[in-house]
Amino acid sequence: MEGWYAGQSEGAAIAVLLFGDVNPSGKLPVSFPKALTDLPASTAAQWPGQNDQVEYSEGLAMGYRWYQSKTVTPLFPFGYGLSYTTFGYSALSVTGPDQHGNATVTATVTNTGDRAGADVAQLYITDPAAASEPSRQLKGFQRVDLQPGASEQVSFTLPAHSLSYWNTAIDSWTMATGAYGIAVGDTSDRPQLTGSLNVTSTSTGNSIAISNPAGMSSTAGAGANLALHASDSSTGQSLRWTATGLPAGLAVDPGTGTISGTPTTAGTSTVTVAATDGTGATGSTSFVWTVTPAGGPGGPGGPVVSGLSSTLCMDVQAASTADGTPVQTWTCNGTPAQQWSPAPTTAFERWANASTSKPPAPRTTPRSSSTSATAPARNPGNSKPTAPSSIPPPAAASTSPRRRPTRARNCRSTTATARPRRPGASNADPGGPARAYPSRPLSAAADTADRCLTAVARAPNNSARDPSRPLRTLTACAPAGWA
Repeated sequence: MEGWYAGQSEGAAIAVLLFGDVNPSGKLPVSFPKALTDLPASTAAQWPGQNDQVEYSEGLAMGYRWYQSKTVTPLFPFGYGLSYTTFGYSALSVTGPDQHGNATVTATVTNTGDRAGADVAQLYITDPAAASEPSRQLKGFQRVDLQPGASEQVSFTLPAHSLSYWNTAIDSWTMATGAYGIAVGDTSDRPQLTGSLNVTSTSTGNSIAISNPAGMSSTAGAGANLALHASDSSTGQSLRWTATGLPAGLAVDPGTGTISGTPTTAGTSTVTVAATDGTGATGSTSFVWTVTPAGGPGGPGGPVVSGLSSTLCMDVQAASTADGTPVQTWTCNGTPAQQWSPAPTTAFERWANASTSKPPAPRTTPRSSSTSATAPARNPGNSKPTAPSSIPPPAAASTSPRRRPTRARNCRSTTATARPRRPGASNADPGGPARAYPSRPLSAAADTADRCLTAVARAPNNSARDPSRPLRTLTACAPAGWA
């Protein structure tokens, strides 16, 4: 009997095993050879080594796989363990693989002895010859505690990854087609049950979803870099990337999915990228890559709109041309979704923004001769002014509503108040609320519909209205898709 890493209770544990109070159920994690010549260490280079180096020449046939590949019977095989009772294995069942590449193996374990005990059922598979893998590799194990005569079914799930091998030719996990050997038992060298699993196609129902870049742009003669991302429904898979339609000078790294290089020619290309895992599942997506001529970030489509940051520009989300598409700030990349051009302003805006222009004088009602009066004459010099013959009464305030400028076309916003009304102020009072009028904003090359307001107001003044003072305007725009 051997006890490994039993801790401070090792003595008591060995005692209850030797006296039969507990049935042993431990299994060896290594193999014991019958002789040193049974090991892959028959030369000095293999053991003890030469020039401070030890040569490992067994390749993939390490551990218990070495004995199986050389048909050598070890003294104690991997998975071996004694018991005071005996166990039998029956009713092997192999199903699958399903649409996701998963297979299921079940078996029944029975305590055929007269004592209660535990056993560890072990599942081994052998890949098809095309995989060039070692035979009988451990893929699962399950412990069962049984009373004398009792039985219990053990179940193992073989995911697609467990049926795959590392293909060094493409640096990826690959599932081979053909018959897989299935073995279930309580030791590696003498399994009680054997069967097979037939895989006819590696195209499983696994799905690979690639995050669409939704458009990319770069400048001719400047370096470009785009990292692709994907999710695989099969865990543990490594993806292989391909790309077609890339602009000249760009290439994709098949292992990382990063597109990089220096595009040489301006133009627009439709790029299709695809990712494939070891099970044969494939996902793909397409997007437009625009290479703009050197000489400006906006390219031929118009200037970019920035200001919050030197690296952020106004961008149409996903380069969509649908009405209501939101506009966002995004890293400047020169794509058509970031190329904007000024739209013509309305006649009112041209008047409002002109510093020397004046609005038309307010219209007044002519007075009758009976109410007219002569204004006081200004007496030059230091002499006293001559008193007027009569003082005109105050002009009655106009009761007609103040006319608002005509709304700009192609704008769906409504008149809004740009700042709170000062208490007691009226529309005729320059200290009253500023008025917001619709205007045409910068228009997207993608023809994105926006909403804009132009706030027009004079500086506050407690004196009489002075229409000669220039107006001040402020235009603010929001996309139609925003609240």
